[in-house]
Amino acid sequence: MSEERYWFEEVPEEDRFYYITEWGMPRRAEEEARQWEEKTSSETLPPGITAQDVNRVDEIRRREDAVDFSSGALSPPWWPEAQFSWIHQEGPEYLRAPRIFTTKARAEAVLHAFQGDETENFMDLVDRYGFEAANEALDNTNTLRVMWMDKESLLTSLEMADFLCVMVNDRLMLRQGLMEELSKE
Repeated sequence: MSEERYWFEEVPEEDRFYYITEWGMPRRAEEEARQWEEKTSSETLPPGITAQDVNRVDEIRRREDAVDFSSGALSPPWWPEAQFSWIHQEGPEYLRAPRIFTTKARAEAVLHAFQGDETENFMDLVDRYGFEAANEALDNTNTLRVMWMDKESLLTSLEMADFLCVMVNDRLMLRQGLMEELSKE
């Protein structure tokens, strides 16, 4: 018998839009969550929710995680989850544009460039605050990951957003213009 495939596993590459986000929990919080899960059981489920329901949702989440998919992950109106926003500031003018990418390779290039600086930044923290404090800060930091959403989810997120522009790859676009462009395709 073949394994069930979910709709997001069938989304073609050209209909995927990538972004960099914090993912998961900091290392310390992961340990606390594991301890909590060990204490809970099916006896603590709300009425009407079965262990089978929980297992089904867990399976969908595992599959989403395996393919780096995240539906509805960009919270309106500002998309705070999207890391590495493009920022322009000149005098009193300030413009922040969340960054999205049309290919995974472009998003990964930005992430890898940042990660290349991480070691240097960590050593700077060690010099300034000591190894113990720097290590604790690292343990309380979420990891960054390239995730994607499908075109329809992106359009919905853009409709609910409240920012003027978005940086697509290295092209600054009006949010409304991107919505129109995506709607034509």
